[in-house]
Amino acid sequence: MRRSGLMVALVAPMLVLGLLAFGSTLRPGSSEAQTGSMHNCPQAGKWAISVWEGPDGTDTGQALASCGAVPVVAAYYLDPQTQGWSRWFAGQPGFSTLSTLNNMQGVLALGSAAGPVTTPTPSPAPAPGTILYQADWSSGLNGWPGAFGWKVLNGMLLNDGSNNDSLNWIAAPYEPGAFDIADYAVEAEIQLIGLPCGSFGIVVREGYWAGFHTCTGGNYAAAKITPKSGQAIAERDYPASQSWHTYHVEVKGNTLRLLIDGVVILEALDNRYLSGGTVGLWSDSAQVNVRSFKVIAL
Repeated sequence: MRRSGLMVALVAPMLVLGLLAFGSTLRPGSSEAQTGSMHNCPQAGKWAISVWEGPDGTDTGQALASCGAVPVVAAYYLDPQTQGWSRWFAGQPGFSTLSTLNNMQGVLALGSAAGPVTTPTPSPAPAPGTILYQADWSSGLNGWPGAFGWKVLNGMLLNDGSNNDSLNWIAAPYEPGAFDIADYAVEAEIQLIGLPCGSFGIVVREGYWAGFHTCTGGNYAAAKITPKSGQAIAERDYPASQSWHTYHVEVKGNTLRLLIDGVVILEALDNRYLSGGTVGLWSDSAQVNVRSFKVIAL
């Protein structure tokens, strides 16, 4: 408190001189006087000698609000007659004694250290069909985990079939949920090697597994959409094949669709996982080759 009192004593003469000099540059009766505005407003985190040009008796908070971009958080006024200080603090009427300002009245004002107040501009939603992410394995895993039998060879992602749990999946190095994107499609070109008793496919919203299941040498083969906990919510027989196929999984609201080679195979409604989450791949006891993987806006 002693140090503050000393600072005030040192600043006071400077403030009076500064106000006299600055006030002489303003012309009462100008257009600004009619609307009212503060002149020489402080920068963020700094003090300035600011002068009100406007109607007498204007509320101090209202006058200081005209500083605009950088809010004023405190102001002091030195009465030239009494040599006493009045103070104003933003949002603290109980501690403020400087209630109004008169035309050409100057104050020592402090700008908010937070700087200009800005309103964040929401990012526009990506247009439908926009490719949000496309995998590139030409120089290695490139952010994909090398776990659960996954590896890279000749620019493709491979699985050796050694994993025997469909819940052991790998996440792509792109997370739609991190960008508040809940509706999207994941499309991958996948080739099944052999006819094992296993499954493989695409993970969306880190809660749904959509893909292909086969067993008994291909005698049993089916496409399924399954939540990470529980039974399949959509299923139908689908012939096993060792050819390349394009698997396309869409999630929009609470609707899920699985397309194979552009044909809708399955559609389901489910309310469990509605946020964007992460995306990825799984392979349970199945050797597969994956030559493309992309996330597309819906």
